[in-house]
Amino acid sequence: MNELTAVGGSYTWTNGHTYSRIDRAIVNVEWMLQMSVIEVRILRP
Repeated sequence: MNELTAVGGSYTWTNGHTYSRIDRAIVNVEWMLQMSVIEVRILRP
């Protein structure tokens, strides 16, 4: 299992005081071979 490369912000959740990256995208090798150019875009929470 591999985590996809994330681009954009450094966190995916905040309560105003705490910032955390709680969302991730995990895929297997076969999936990565099928979709060779892919990334996760992190938007503002």
